Amino acid sequence: MEARLWVTTYAKYNAGTLIGKWFDLDEYASRDEFLAAATAYVAEADPELMFCDYEGFPAAWYCESSAPPDELWDWLEMSDEDKALAKLLAEVGINMEPGDAMIFEGSAENYAAELVADCYDLPEIAERYFDYEAFARDLVLGGDIVELAPDVWLTNPNG
Repeated sequence: MEARLWVTTYAKYNAGTLIGKWFDLDEYASRDEFLAAATAYVAEADPELMFCDYEGFPAAWYCESSAPPDELWDWLEMSDEDKALAKLLAEVGINMEPGDAMIFEGSAENYAAELVADCYDLPEIAERYFDYEAFARDLVLGGDIVELAPDVWLTNPNG
């Protein structure tokens, strides 16, 4: 789906005429270029742009009264996989580049078990009694892992 915004002005909206246009954001190299095109389209002196609808990009970057942030144009250049991850990160309010994100797919308890196996040399007897469920809960409560979607976890979001 294309990243698009439907643009009009508050003056047109308040006058009861919802005349506007969908703008495909990938046609513009930057936020400033998009705003220049939108301003030229509405042809009003000192227009107050209104972005009535959007599609194809993270909801966290949509605002009726202001254009999306510069990050959106970086996002448009990403691969589909990185776009999906960046969308998840934006929706949960984490400011991180997709390339820096480490993702685990599975339950928090599965992640805890893998973390223990990779990082700790527990004797076999200790492994049998280790409470992976409690460790997973502590990882979540401590912010060491953040659930992005069901059974999709951002690991080490703090660094």
